Amino acid sequence: MSFLNNIKISVKLPLIMLSLSAIALIGMGVMAYYNAKSTLDEAGRTRMQIALQTRAASVFTWHKNLSKEVIAQSSTPSTRRAVTEFIGAWAALPGDKTDYLKEHFEAPTTNDGDTAGVVDFSVVQTDYSRRHRRRHPYYQTVLERNSYTDIFLFDPEGNLIYSVAKEADYATNFVTGALKDTGLATAYQQAMTLGANETAFVDLAPYAPSNGDVAGFVAAPILAVNGAVLGVYAIQISTESVKTVFDSDAGMGESGITMAVGPDYHPRLSSEDANADEFATITVDPGLVDRAMSGASGMAYGVGQNGQDVLAAYAPLHLGDLTWAMISEQDTDELFAPAVLLRNAVSCRSRHSWTASQSRLRPLSAARSATYWATGGLTRSGS
Repeated sequence: MSFLNNIKISVKLPLIMLSLSAIALIGMGVMAYYNAKSTLDEAGRTRMQIALQTRAASVFTWHKNLSKEVIAQSSTPSTRRAVTEFIGAWAALPGDKTDYLKEHFEAPTTNDGDTAGVVDFSVVQTDYSRRHRRRHPYYQTVLERNSYTDIFLFDPEGNLIYSVAKEADYATNFVTGALKDTGLATAYQQAMTLGANETAFVDLAPYAPSNGDVAGFVAAPILAVNGAVLGVYAIQISTESVKTVFDSDAGMGESGITMAVGPDYHPRLSSEDANADEFATITVDPGLVDRAMSGASGMAYGVGQNGQDVLAAYAPLHLGDLTWAMISEQDTDELFAPAVLLRNAVSCRSRHSWTASQSRLRPLSAARSATYWATGGLTRSGS
């Protein structure tokens, strides 16, 4: 651009200033974008860690209170007497005990979990019927007060001798029967090996006797005064009973979500409005889950449920012998949106300044070109 040498300094300086301003704006825009992105990244990490810690503490407290309630119920004199009475009444039942109880204590036909229609007293007078009529109202009240799905009493041989809901598992054996490999069977077997003030917590999973609905189980041994195992007290829970723990992700935008994830990479609990059946179709980033399951806590970029990029906090949550991965994440598109808007605004101003400087140069360039040709023409004519 040698033609600038022929431009007056009064014109040249403004042009240079405009060009430098445009370049400076571009540089400032780049710096502002990365500074804003760094600030948003730091703020997002803080929000996600707070959300994760809050939800983890809520779930831990929920599990602790649940275990306390199960221990309290299993250790009352009333429950000791109840299981002892049901064991004796079970032994006195005529014929096939399973068939007899299913015939005379038929479950309600509805599938909405309502136990109000369960028969509490059989028309056939037996010791079991009398014991059931005496104990059933109390356990039904406990179930309704705590939003359980069912309450169970087992004898030491694995027979389910009492159930509030009377589903397909009622009056069957969980050691030798068809349900010996279910979550409830695991809860029973673990509880039989426990001591006082201990519980077994079995992970949420589809449970066939409850129409395949997702269910978890908490169980504790029923111990005599001398420490002998009289049986097992167990409860069945659903995701609905703990849903309020994940009722909000305030401050994490529209895409923010916190989940408790099992070792199969499927959520057990979620702040997102989804039911248990939908959880089976969701797979959480295995890399994040594996880190949490190994005992690590931290932050990382990962892949969201729909394949989008996310920033996530992860940590393990130990509930007795069970471990869940706590994951709190937000889409990076939403997280860094303010930085992108700032970058675009600065970029627009930079282009405007550059365009303005170029518009000033074009007339001068055209004038220099005209002068050049005019001068060249005169030179050739003189020769």
